[in-house]
Amino acid sequence: MDDMQKGVMGEVRLAFLFGRLTSVAGAEEALTAENDQYGDIVQANFDDSYRNLTLKSLACLHWVINYCPSAKSVISLHGLFEVNSTTGVILGGIRGYAYPPLL
Repeated sequence: MDDMQKGVMGEVRLAFLFGRLTSVAGAEEALTAENDQYGDIVQANFDDSYRNLTLKSLACLHWVINYCPSAKSVISLHGLFEVNSTTGVILGGIRGYAYPPLL
């Protein structure tokens, strides 16, 4: 585990969840290359679109239950958010607004 995966939350498993990206040329190949290099891609069987965010959330929970059964917590964020791994603060949404620390 590298230093980026350690912080106030202890060991962290980072994964990126996608549905099928058939409408974006070259996207499937890029995901395969990313996963081959880092092993951080989870892909579920639905079209990846805003309308399918519920399916994406359910796929995330399904993956966590099956592959991280001892996880104490799970953070699922969409594009405009980030977590500061040192402080546990979620940043995003409204510029300059920081949500309270996770712990």
